[in-house]
Amino acid sequence: MAITIELRPDEEQMLGECARASGQTLTEYIRQVLEQHVRSASHPGASDGALDQILAPVRETWRQSGLTDEQINAVLQRDLEQIRRERLERTGME
Repeated sequence: MAITIELRPDEEQMLGECARASGQTLTEYIRQVLEQHVRSASHPGASDGALDQILAPVRETWRQSGLTDEQINAVLQRDLEQIRRERLERTGME
């Protein structure tokens, strides 16, 4: 079955980085994440550590970047503020 989903550019970028860090194509990576989610959802008691498994490629990408925790937090904070500004602009509240 083929599924099409719309992603924001930042979501696509993050997924692409995670895929590259895990040595997979974007399609392979997304399939793996979905399979892990389905497995953990079908076995509720087995969901311990599922979030760690999902985040492992992201954490590895950050580790390889050489950024400190403070630098990563600053990047995430900047991105969050940008997303909030864009949402305000779209709703005309700025």
